[in-house]
Amino acid sequence: MAKKIKWGVIGSGGIAGRKTIPEGIVPADNGDLTAVFDTRPEINKEIAQRFGATAAAGIDELLGSDLDAVYVATPAYLHYEHVLACAKAFDEFARQRLQRVAVGVAITHAAPPPPPPATTVSPKPKTEAKRVL
Repeated sequence: MAKKIKWGVIGSGGIAGRKTIPEGIVPADNGDLTAVFDTRPEINKEIAQRFGATAAAGIDELLGSDLDAVYVATPAYLHYEHVLACAKAFDEFARQRLQRVAVGVAITHAAPPPPPPATTVSPKPKTEAKRVL
C-alpha cells in the first residue's frame, strides 16, 4: 500500500471539525489526520481527541510536526498569512530532508486573485458613407 498523507489542519473548529475532517480526511484511505490547531484551545483539544490527532498549541508547533499537507480552514482574510507560513515551513523542511520530493498545501484561497490583464480597445476605422445615385 502507498504511503498515507499526514494531514495537519489550521482552524480545526468550525467547518473543518464538522465536515472536512470527519467526512474527508478521516475516512480517506490515503490520508491520516496528524495534528490540528485552533485559536480556541478547548475546541482544538476536543477535535484532536475525537479524531486521534495531536492538538498543537500554535501554528508553528503544527507546522513543526511531521506533515505532508496542511488544510487551511481559517476565515478567508487569514488564508494568505497562513498559507505563507505553510510555504515557509515546508520549504525549510524540504531543504533539511532532500529525499522528500513534494509537499502539499491544501487550501481554498491562497491570496486574492491578480487583477485581470489590461486590455486595449482599438477604435474602429471611420468610414464615410457614400451616396450612390
